[in-house]
Amino acid sequence: DIEKLVGTPYDIRLRTGDRLIIPKRPDQVMVVGEVYTQSAAMYNPNYNQSDYVAQAGLTRMADESAIYVVRANGKVEAGNGWLFSSSAKINPGDTIIVPTDLDHVNMLDIALDWSRALMQFGTSVAAMKAIGVFK
Repeated sequence: DIEKLVGTPYDIRLRTGDRLIIPKRPDQVMVVGEVYTQSAAMYNPNYNQSDYVAQAGLTRMADESAIYVVRANGKVEAGNGWLFSSSAKINPGDTIIVPTDLDHVNMLDIALDWSRALMQFGTSVAAMKAIGVFK
């Protein structure tokens, strides 16, 4: 009832020509970050954070202890233990973010990245020598 808003912080003063647009209520929950399927899942009132994360599938680089939720209203909820747990209630429009575990460093991946960079550098130098940049 709009009359209940009068005198509250939600009492918005409108002028002639103003438009009030009320967006549709979202019906999905986003799961992004270190998951196999970054997507919007349909909201299920019986699901909690763990259910949505399990549905998306954690990668081996996921930091399960640092998962946080950005609520539809923009509020961020994060923490460990009783403050915020994997059984936390998820609402429509929320986004669950699974960050990368920065302590989990794969030496093989690092070696491959460096070898690719060195190979590209070597190829560039050889190409420049072939076209006469170096004599």
